[in-house]
Amino acid sequence: MKVFWIILVLCMGISLFAQSKKDESKVIMLKVVAKGFTLDESSEAIFRSGVEEVLTENKYSLVSEEVQNETLKEQANQRKKECLDESCLVDTGKMLAARGLFVVEVIKAKESYLFKLKYINLETAETLKTKSLIYEKDIDDAKNLMDFAKDLAGKIIFDSKDEEKEEIKTEIKEIDKNGDFLTYENDKYSFIYPKSWEKDKKNIMWKASNGSSVNLITEKSSMKIPEYVKASLKNMKKSISSYVLISQETKTINDITATILYGKFNMYNNNLRIYSVIFDGGNTKYVLTLGGLDSSFDNDKKTFHKIINSFSLK
Repeated sequence: MKVFWIILVLCMGISLFAQSKKDESKVIMLKVVAKGFTLDESSEAIFRSGVEEVLTENKYSLVSEEVQNETLKEQANQRKKECLDESCLVDTGKMLAARGLFVVEVIKAKESYLFKLKYINLETAETLKTKSLIYEKDIDDAKNLMDFAKDLAGKIIFDSKDEEKEEIKTEIKEIDKNGDFLTYENDKYSFIYPKSWEKDKKNIMWKASNGSSVNLITEKSSMKIPEYVKASLKNMKKSISSYVLISQETKTINDITATILYGKFNMYNNNLRIYSVIFDGGNTKYVLTLGGLDSSFDNDKKTFHKIINSFSLK
């Protein structure tokens, strides 16, 4: 089902393209930060392995450590300082298409260590859970450290499941007042989508039987639109090497400044075209992604334009 995975990648939005064919809604970024001392690389790797094992058992996946470190390095170069503060880590997690961020602060006492784990929802930048445990054994003891990491991760993951379920159940109103379209609406925005398209269970996303789709993501960002668009295009080209920008246009839609990026790329031997429309909501950016297979794009172009022109903020 390669076309299905193409749709998922396509619909993560221009700044949040997935790195693999895993469930993007359960991709987690993990960052361990030692406070006041240097944590040995091997100890950090063992701790990370323990957390990853629990995540995998619960059908989560971790962002690749290599990709994560490379992106953190880029962020540090841009900011002229190491990317360890929460806001920088949140921005990095969003760039890497992660749904959640685990920040683990390790504080050393005389004969013990305090591990404080914080779980942050990257869509809202809200801290959902925190958990602290004291580790009193030898930090160089691989088995004990790994068991401790599993225990800490297990506690916060199982405690967070109810919050994750509630988050998915967004209050919406679907009003059939546009004939072939329905309206998706919440307290911040609204837009229409084709009645015949199938709703994704976890994301604000609808898919047609021919592979076309529409998806919306929101991202907290204080960046000005020109900077945001530039960074988004850079991420797009980095994530999908075959991506080519065909055109770029900035216009006003329903009193909102919107930048429309029209591009094409090839994935799994399929040619695709995509609209990525970035609506400027001040400190929140709304990215509407529409597209599909090259063979059906022109037939759906009118539908895409109707959806784009229907987007409005409250």
